[in-house]
Amino acid sequence: LLPRSSVSTFTRGDLAPRNIIVDKNCRITAVLDCESSSWFPDYWEYVQMMKWCGSSERGWQRWMTKARLKPWDITEIQKARRVIF
Repeated sequence: LLPRSSVSTFTRGDLAPRNIIVDKNCRITAVLDCESSSWFPDYWEYVQMMKWCGSSERGWQRWMTKARLKPWDITEIQKARRVIF
């Protein structure tokens, strides 16, 4: 069900445009919403980015899919979420 990973990494758990503050020069000045942060498998940030996105963040999901480090298969996680939630 879950992708195999032997690597844990510090993950924000809710990295999305709505939580990134930039200044007038487009420099990141803050990243908000840290209550979901913890150590998770390396694919977890990507999994979290692919859930519960509104229509305004669909472009973010497409960009993050192209920018991900590994081609994780998260289809089983998405299926489980549809059943559970």
